[in-house]
Amino acid sequence: MKRSLKIALFALLCLAFAVTGVVVWRLGIWMPGRVENPVIPDTPGFEMVRRMGLGWNLGNTLDAHYGSFEHQPDFTGESGRLAIETIWSNPYTTQEIIDTVRAAGFNTLRIPITWAPHIGDDFIIDSAWLDRVQEIVGYAYGIGMYVIINTQHDDMYWFIPDRRHEAATTEQFTAVWMQIAERFRDYSDRLLFESANEPRVVGSLLEWAGGTVSHRAVVNRLNRVFVETVRNSGGNNAERWLLIPTHGASHEVVPMRALRLPDDDRLIVSIHTYYPRGFVFEHNREDRVFNDRVRRDVDRMLGRIYRTFVARGIPVYIGEFGAAEKDNELERAAFAAHFITEAQRYGMHSAWWDNGFFPEYGGDDFPLTWALLDRFTLEWRFPAIVEAMRTAAGER
Repeated sequence: MKRSLKIALFALLCLAFAVTGVVVWRLGIWMPGRVENPVIPDTPGFEMVRRMGLGWNLGNTLDAHYGSFEHQPDFTGESGRLAIETIWSNPYTTQEIIDTVRAAGFNTLRIPITWAPHIGDDFIIDSAWLDRVQEIVGYAYGIGMYVIINTQHDDMYWFIPDRRHEAATTEQFTAVWMQIAERFRDYSDRLLFESANEPRVVGSLLEWAGGTVSHRAVVNRLNRVFVETVRNSGGNNAERWLLIPTHGASHEVVPMRALRLPDDDRLIVSIHTYYPRGFVFEHNREDRVFNDRVRRDVDRMLGRIYRTFVARGIPVYIGEFGAAEKDNELERAAFAAHFITEAQRYGMHSAWWDNGFFPEYGGDDFPLTWALLDRFTLEWRFPAIVEAMRTAAGER
């Protein structure tokens, strides 16, 4: 066969694959629809997720950071070291803030935490910072809420899940979780540990596309190190429920199927679902109506998570979901109600991502917000969304 003919045939084959891919994508064949009669396993893990129920994220607070060590101010004194809690335009967290969240029907408080700015020599966490984390955990734990703590934006500093950095990352990851586990070893199972937020190699080509085979394998190994470290720390950590994320906490097929859970019977998969992107993200101001297309996309996504995990007996908690404000409160309320109702049908529960940001408190760098609660005034700015979620979740 002549070289030119081989090239032509190869080009036609590539075109056929491309056309097939477009057709499959447009018809939604790649993402099967909702499961009409899901079966929810009757296991302790699914009972734990049910007890956790509706959640709320204390976002942009203990996870606040400066982006790199080079931009880190030289804090002096305990008050200076703790001031980082407010640099992303939120006030210091108080008992009143958490009481307001609980009174609105939220049963779980997720506290994202960036540890890197508070780690010194030999990976020792600043005791004042650990005290502050414990204080805020106590605000929720003390009023009967479930609480999740994690490692959030440490991937901007030292948490780099690739082969080149794996040894160093594993060493520091182990040291950090040993200290966290030791501090909270006597808390009951209403406190959960989450390995990492959205583990990935920041800035890599496939950062938000499931990573490489190697990246996903390193994430699996780090998750295993996390479980072993917590379990070996004693106290109630031997039985504590642990949240294990996929690569990037992604709900896409490849990272979900690549997840290898450690051999442990008290694990819950952690997924984040900002989907469909056009509706939930702030970039497209025109995509702001909760219509049949958005509903179908939500149904297909949650059905995919169900098929991958729940149908195999693996519990899932959706630690982050939400939709940015586009002057569409009632549309977002309808989205949230449908999302929670459908997720619960599959035995999953969810936590809204609240970044606490409102432009009048922090300039116009972020013109739109994911926040529901004004933490300065304790006012729910979008009460229709809160009520829709509380009703859908069956909270009182």
